[in-house]
Amino acid sequence: MKTIALKTGKLIWIHRHSSAVTNDLTVLPQHMSPFKRYSYLLTAAFFVVILVSLSFLGIQFQADYQHEQTIIQSKFSENAINLDSTVKSVIDQLHILQANAEEGIVQLTEQPVGRLPLKGFDKDGEQRYRLPPKALNSAITFSNFQGIGNFDDLSDALKREITMAIRLTPGFRSIRENLEEITWAYYISARKFMNVYPYDEGFEYPEEMYEMQFFTQALPENNLQRKTSWTDAYLDLAGQGMMVTADAPVYEGDQFRGIVAIDITLQRLNQVIQNFDYPNGKILISDDNQQLLAVSNLDIKDLEETQTLNDILPLKLGGQIDAIFSSSNSQLKTIGPYFVIHRKIQNTPWHLVFYVPKQAIYFAIINHSLLASLIPLLGLGLCLLVANRLLNYGFIQPACQLVDHIEQEKQSLTPQISTDLPDIWVPWFESISNAFQENRILLKTLEDQLDALKAAQLQLVQSEKMSALGNLVAGVAHEINNPVGFVSGNVAELKLSLKDLTEYIQLLEETSNPEIVQAREDLEIEFLLDDLPNMIASMEAGCDRICNISQSLRLFTRSDDDKMLSANVHDGINSALLILKYRLKANEHRPEIQVIQDYEQGLPEIICYPGQLSQVFMNILANAIDMFDELAEEKSFDNLQSLLMQIKISTQINKHQQVEIRIKDNGTGIPEDICAKIFDRQFTTKTVGKGTGLGLAISHQVITQKHSGFLDVHSQLGHGTEFLILLPVESTTDPQTEFPK
Repeated sequence: MKTIALKTGKLIWIHRHSSAVTNDLTVLPQHMSPFKRYSYLLTAAFFVVILVSLSFLGIQFQADYQHEQTIIQSKFSENAINLDSTVKSVIDQLHILQANAEEGIVQLTEQPVGRLPLKGFDKDGEQRYRLPPKALNSAITFSNFQGIGNFDDLSDALKREITMAIRLTPGFRSIRENLEEITWAYYISARKFMNVYPYDEGFEYPEEMYEMQFFTQALPENNLQRKTSWTDAYLDLAGQGMMVTADAPVYEGDQFRGIVAIDITLQRLNQVIQNFDYPNGKILISDDNQQLLAVSNLDIKDLEETQTLNDILPLKLGGQIDAIFSSSNSQLKTIGPYFVIHRKIQNTPWHLVFYVPKQAIYFAIINHSLLASLIPLLGLGLCLLVANRLLNYGFIQPACQLVDHIEQEKQSLTPQISTDLPDIWVPWFESISNAFQENRILLKTLEDQLDALKAAQLQLVQSEKMSALGNLVAGVAHEINNPVGFVSGNVAELKLSLKDLTEYIQLLEETSNPEIVQAREDLEIEFLLDDLPNMIASMEAGCDRICNISQSLRLFTRSDDDKMLSANVHDGINSALLILKYRLKANEHRPEIQVIQDYEQGLPEIICYPGQLSQVFMNILANAIDMFDELAEEKSFDNLQSLLMQIKISTQINKHQQVEIRIKDNGTGIPEDICAKIFDRQFTTKTVGKGTGLGLAISHQVITQKHSGFLDVHSQLGHGTEFLILLPVESTTDPQTEFPK
């Protein structure tokens, strides 16, 4: 016979024989196995996701690695083609000038020689002659023509050569108009005169040029084949800076008459390769003598002497110049910790070379591709880990302990409640223990009275007790099955996602090669392992918050929006800092952001909505961190180290009995026009993908409308920004509350 009794608001189950108190609960241990299977399944799924993710990242890294090499080779080939085209254009124009000069001399031999429009003048006691510009003509139509000697005593042969040189001026002009890289185009005669284009009023004929390389290398004894040649870099006598010259000899039959030449400044040559932009890489032009002619990201306009390759190359490449010059054209080659690509420029003694550290390519791959792929994979792994933690520590382990607890209570062993048990479960353990204990006590007391009670009364009491105890067990089961069902439902979805991802990786492995295995071994994941303890701590903190929320729901029926609570603002600030801690740490772009907490001791608690205040603190702190991240995109890591990035948080109680909170950074500051609109819902400086831009507008609404407080911002460009929050200690809607203007 069974009886139900209600005593002190608790449900008591009484049976005539204590050994049968929980006969109906003997099925509970059978539920332990499914609980544990869920835990094992999620743990296995987590490790499978990690392995699959690493495999996927290895495959993607290899593909991105090949892609980056292709980009480098493509950009390099494009620059090489541009340089080849420029050189070819110069050589073609030089050949045209050479042909025009030699044909012009031959044609003039058959024509009578007239009087030339020359004008004599004296320089330092030496007779010279020149061709004066015509007053009505534009400066772009004439050139600088000067010679040494008395123009009245010129021979007919020399006059014909002078006439030929003057007739080259339109050709010089055409070259200058078609090739912007050209600085000077000119003819120098072995008989002491020259014609130089474009015109320069201060030009003076320098005799030193007959000793310079562009003239001496064209002499018959140095150039029997009459080839076009290039000079080393030299300082221009006319003040145009460092330059190189392409020259060709001019003959009249077998007689050497002079040279035609085209000058290109190194500054112009440097501009040809400036469109090759690759992080931490350099492209340069050198000649066979290892003389540096051009290099990216370096202004050589004011240089007065040339540098060598050893002056610009890294130490580990300085001794490998011969290996670089002998490498195949436009083929990427590994030399030490660098990738190097080289090409010999046609019709010149020049070499185009590009080098970049291997590490730069790895960083480019990580920044451009791997991070975008890593985030969803980490998110999936994190979801699995969180689900596993929640299921194990929040439900499975407590549920198994609860079953063991009931079994021990059934055997009257008086079990102890574990200290590791989540707080939300403790009342249920205590309720069951109390129910069993009171049941045993009451059972013992009532056993002496059962014989005296009528069978009907005993049956009624026993029925009521069974109903009450059923409600208790149903409540416990309900509290267990609801969250477990939630987790189980998510596990099913995770199984489908994992199955799809596994099939995808299997397809990838069918097309894999040995390089994929090597890429997986080279993948660095130490930073992930270092971050795991922080992730676990964050998850434990999340579980604690869930428990606290559950405890609050048990004690209170209203949410944070319905009822204001007494809370300490320091707890809200610290909670926001904990969530944002990972963003405050140093990374490859900037050093760590220091947080200085200047809290007033004994700050009174305020009546507020704690959750909403925590969100306000998080919005303001996140904006400060965003500002430092944007600053890192504009400045180098070394400059940021000297800046000492800081966020200072101070609290105090002011004379108006208001809690005063100041959050200040030492960043770049906010322009005055933006400060005036910073709390406007219709205004944002956020770019697409960087948030909604409503954080400060919502924060202003929470402070001013929900808490009758005050929120303002003060900023000075170059000195940082400070947010001021004032909150009344007691909730008030008094319009007379004093706030700063």
